[in-house]
Amino acid sequence: TLEHIMIFHFNTHTPTPRWSDVPSKDQLTTTYIGFNCTDAPAAVNIAYTDFRLSTTRSQMLGHGIYVTRSIFHTQFKARRDGAVICAEILMGRILEIENDELENVSNTNAWHQTFDTIYYHYPRQPLRDEFCIKSNEQILKWIIYIEPPSDTNVARYGLHTEFTDTKCRCI
Repeated sequence: TLEHIMIFHFNTHTPTPRWSDVPSKDQLTTTYIGFNCTDAPAAVNIAYTDFRLSTTRSQMLGHGIYVTRSIFHTQFKARRDGAVICAEILMGRILEIENDELENVSNTNAWHQTFDTIYYHYPRQPLRDEFCIKSNEQILKWIIYIEPPSDTNVARYGLHTEFTDTKCRCI
């Protein structure tokens, strides 16, 4: 589950195989685990509203929601940090691209008419692969981890140390 990945494998998660290596793909049912990094206020906003498509500034894979295969590698690509989102994504119709095809999808949503997802193969670093989905409806479920110091509740409730009883005595 997503919770298991975030709790037990946050720093050691081995990404799912490259999309091209996933066996038996069905565009209507095949899902993929991906990660998105943002700042804490944006993560809270996502929790209350939904993901917004990236449409401003330079968008390498075009307009959409950017996701990576690896928690580790999302932290170096994102323009903001402080929160990590782990999501199960319905990939749909996919266009797999490499460097020489980036100009066909960058800074546009033209691919949305034919594809649901752009999957970019990094040439020499497969763990850095990333993809862009056209709609938040492709995100079936997600979990958000807000990193300290942005999440003050951990210390406030005394959850940063092991304990046998809770301060609120509710368990």
